[in-house]
Formats: sequence, structure tokens, C-alpha cells
Amino acid sequence: MAQRTFRVINAPLNIRNAPGINGTTVIGTFAVDQTFTEIGEPREVDGFRWIQHERGWSAERSLNDGRIFAEVVAAQDTVAPRSELRRTLRVVAPLLNIRSAPSLSATRLGVLFSGERLTEVDEPREADGFRWFKHERGWSAERTLDSKELFATEVQPAPPLNLPERLELPNGNACPLLELFTRMPISLAQTQWIQYFGNTRFAYSLTTDRNVQRRRAYLYSQGLHGGVDFGSNGVEVPVFAGMTGQVSVVRLNTDMYAPNFVMIVNGSYTVVYGHIAN
Repeated sequence: MAQRTFRVINAPLNIRNAPGINGTTVIGTFAVDQTFTEIGEPREVDGFRWIQHERGWSAERSLNDGRIFAEVVAAQDTVAPRSELRRTLRVVAPLLNIRSAPSLSATRLGVLFSGERLTEVDEPREADGFRWFKHERGWSAERTLDSKELFATEVQPAPPLNLPERLELPNGNACPLLELFTRMPISLAQTQWIQYFGNTRFAYSLTTDRNVQRRRAYLYSQGLHGGVDFGSNGVEVPVFAGMTGQVSVVRLNTDMYAPNFVMIVNGSYTVVYGHIAN
């Protein structure tokens, strides 16, 4: 059988250590537009058709309700042009329904909130007086056909960033700027708000804490308490490390960064992913 390449169209798509839901372990995920090439025969287990690839097993489609998670990329296709044609839309309505199909009679799967961004994964459809766009969570109305009501607007791509490759120090030396982060910890499509919090008296006082173990534990912070909070109204939203480095600490059911946290080290940088549900 010729090897086929698949493109993910419904994400996040789990990668498992074996075909099936029951008794298997999730070992990773694919995002929309990522591709993988099958390396064995498909399997049908637990109501899904499974494809084996170099990272494990992923569901191609459901055998029960017709949901498709990954589609075959034709031999003459290239992935880049298709992704370039897809639009990113930002919700401008206070609430926008997510439906299972481009129709007012289709099942409502949930809602989107103002400010959410989504990438369409299929061609727009016109039905029931609305123009619909498909995204990784379902179908939503973009506008009425007469354009009198607008629910989501197209987001124009940001201009390329010309970032410096090194930082000039006062002593004349240069410090290379590492490529730490490769993606956001939460998909922007599932992020409602982002806020930065700066230094606090709590963090500064840790440098003189009488508890030696506690003082050493926070030595990496250098008396600073800067970070970024991501807020989401979603349920079981996946959190990605999104950076290069080595996992140095994993703590479960802890009072520090409760309930769970992970530390990743890259050179002189330590990044903490805290307050993770599971």
C-alpha cells in the first residue's frame, strides 16, 4: 500500500501509543494544518479509524457520526498554499454559536466569545440567510448574506518581525538571543484575555526569607515576579510548553503554583508553567 500523507483539519488531534481510546495513553497532539505520513495499515478500534505514523497513532475519522479529523493530501498538493488561503477571523459579536453544520437547525455545540480568533479549515458556505465558516470547533456564522449584521471579521496577517539576533552589552560583549518560544502555551483561538503581572513585595522578600530551602527554591527569580496570565472560558483547554529546553521539575498536587506546575530550563532561563489543572 502506498504511503499517504494526512493533514489535520480538526484539532487538537491526540497522538496515542496504540490504536484505540480504552487502555491507551495520549503522548502528544497535532494542531490544525500539521501533517503526518502513515507507516502501516489502518486499524478500526473503539469506533474510530486509526492511522499509524512516526509519532504514534491518531484517529482519521469517527466510524459512528462521520466526524473527520485528518484528510488525505493529494500527491500533487502542497500544504503551504492551502494554509495561505485560509483566513483567520476574530469574533466581534458578544456571543457566537458553534454548530455541527452550516445551518440554524444544526446542533449547537457551544459558544464563542468576543475577541476569540479562529482559523477556517474549509470553504465558507451560505445557508439560512448566513455566510458560515468552519473552524476546528465546528461551524459559526460570519455575517448575514446582506452584510447588515457582522459576527466575525477577517484578521489581516501581521507584518514580519525583524528581531535582533543578539543583545549588545555595556561592556562591549554580545549576548545571543535564544529562540526560546516556538508557540503560545494556549491557542489564541481559545484565549479570551492575556495580562502581564510585574514585580511584587512577595517576590522581593523571598531573597531574605529565613527558610533556607524556600530561599533557594526561589533563587532563580532574582527577586522578580514577572509573568503572563492566559485566560480561557474553555473546558480542558490543552497547554503546550511551546519552547525549546529541558524539563527540570514536575510537581503534582503542590501548594506552589497549585495544583500542578512544570519548570523548563534553557541556558540561563527558567520558565515556569504553573497552575495547570492536570
